[in-house]
Amino acid sequence: MASRTGFIAARRSGAAVVSVASGGRVSGIRHAMLPQAVLAGRVLDEEGEPVQGAQIQVLNRRMQQGLANWIGMRGNATNDLGEFRIAGVQPGRVLLQITPPGMRRGAPPVSGQVQEGPARSYVSTFYPGVLDPSQAMAIDVKPGMELTNLDITLRKTEVFRIRGRALDVNGEPLQRFIVTATRLDRAGAGPAGFTGSPRQDGTFEVANLPPGDYRVMVRRLAGGPQNQAMVTETVALGSTDVEGLVVQVSPGFAVGGRVVVEGQPATPVSTRTLRVSLLPAEQGMIMLGTRPGIPAEDGSFKLEGVAPGKYRVAPATAAGVYLADVLIGGQSYFGKEIDLTGGVPGQIQIVYRTDGAMVTGTVEVSDSKPVTPPVAVIVPADPELRAAIQPRQANVDESGALQFDNLRPGDYLLWVFDDADLNEFSDPDFLLTVQERAVKVRAKAGESVPVKAMLAAWPLEY
Repeated sequence: MASRTGFIAARRSGAAVVSVASGGRVSGIRHAMLPQAVLAGRVLDEEGEPVQGAQIQVLNRRMQQGLANWIGMRGNATNDLGEFRIAGVQPGRVLLQITPPGMRRGAPPVSGQVQEGPARSYVSTFYPGVLDPSQAMAIDVKPGMELTNLDITLRKTEVFRIRGRALDVNGEPLQRFIVTATRLDRAGAGPAGFTGSPRQDGTFEVANLPPGDYRVMVRRLAGGPQNQAMVTETVALGSTDVEGLVVQVSPGFAVGGRVVVEGQPATPVSTRTLRVSLLPAEQGMIMLGTRPGIPAEDGSFKLEGVAPGKYRVAPATAAGVYLADVLIGGQSYFGKEIDLTGGVPGQIQIVYRTDGAMVTGTVEVSDSKPVTPPVAVIVPADPELRAAIQPRQANVDESGALQFDNLRPGDYLLWVFDDADLNEFSDPDFLLTVQERAVKVRAKAGESVPVKAMLAAWPLEY
């Protein structure tokens, strides 16, 4: 790993693979670096006074479990003049989020300062000074760019509280639990969860909540599958506090099924290696993913303590097989949501097959040798299948060859870039910008498909 003050690594796709023979020597390795970008400015209150100790976060758009979220990557606090300077910012499109100093997300007022009804308070604000992240101005960061005039005014708004009681499965007050209120209307921008204050008598309060739609979640602090949350109906905050909310924790339910491997791979595959997980399919529900279940030798599995919600089956990765289908009652749910809000609709059958397709190819490059090995990426052509078949990448070797194996038969789009951020290929908006550069590939079961691709430059705005 190389480093230099004022520069950042240029490679987004991870470390390049270098083959070294026994007793051999490798020379001529080049490590590309880019001049860092810097974002700087001031934070002011509504009276135009500087704000000391405000937290500044640079948010990058990332895909998590198929859902778009703006995630904090770098940041610091303002000084006594309200100034901030954030160095080492990666190229791409970012948002700036400012959190007021001393703001405890969801904490009630200190003793002696309790105020009934809505109060006005400074809340998280997005550049250039808006509360709604969908109205925030994205900043296109270029290598070496220095923006020093990013002045932001913190905004006040009415804030509300949610008060209620948490009960166990027998209707008794919970004594050890956590409670959160998660924004459902934040477009995945920045931290959306507010942590409340639970009490020994089972009551709780989540305060300092800006107007919006929330989902309240209670999680019991205990071991075992019963440590699952019962999610309430959506709570809307817009004019008054919410009082008397009752949340009863459920132990969850068991989801069972069977993993089936059709065909015989060159190397036998044990169903025990094909672990089963359910991933939440709704914004703000990432916490409710299940622990991986290990199938028995006969392929049967059971996931305990699954909370009500909508999920997708997370495919396992194993050599020689691919996820072919997900069946419930004979109906295919491949790439679709499984609705468990009302309980389990039936046994889940997860089918893997061994007749995967292979794509091999060659890459045409210019006379100048790339600084880093090119990266090939392949995704399903059908957007409906992209939740089930994740983007895959492969380094192109020195001869310009690439290979993908164990592909589910179907139509794909393939690119070769001088570098790539695999995460971006889960973003529908990004795919629209690069779709015309893709090579269309039809992968057939058990066959190898040759392709030719041109090397393209990775768009720096991503």
